[in-house]
Amino acid sequence: MIDVPPHIREQILRELRKIDPNLPHLHIDSQAARHGAIALMGTLGEAWGLRPDGSFWKFDDEFDMPLTSLEPEREIQALVWGCERFSWLSELLPPRPTNAKECIPCEGTGWLIPSNVVMVNARGFICEQCQGLGWRDSALDGHASVGRKWWQLWKRPQR
Repeated sequence: MIDVPPHIREQILRELRKIDPNLPHLHIDSQAARHGAIALMGTLGEAWGLRPDGSFWKFDDEFDMPLTSLEPEREIQALVWGCERFSWLSELLPPRPTNAKECIPCEGTGWLIPSNVVMVNARGFICEQCQGLGWRDSALDGHASVGRKWWQLWKRPQR
């Protein structure tokens, strides 16, 4: 859970009011709205949402995944995904400390692309090392995977 400033809380509520109730039942936005959240990310079998109170949730009606709290170590990733849909959420991301180092696996982009996959209208996958921020800071290391070498098999996005 994060602290959501009043103006962001109001923006989330505005987005919820925009959801068309006639959307198909399994549409990501209608699923999230039924849970009082805006949809930040959706994939086969799981969607992530943010409520105006700052709580993060995961759900998927199509696969009968019940509404459950998103793991705290995924909250930064959820916000990064959410910024792809709602740029105003970027205000909720942690600010980059002056002593932070550029993330090596993603070369500071926050994203990884498999070398054997053509990505169409997609950024790739969020870098697990930096949680999509593009930088590393020891204060956030509890929110990142440590010691993984799988990223060495991936090409980096073009800058």
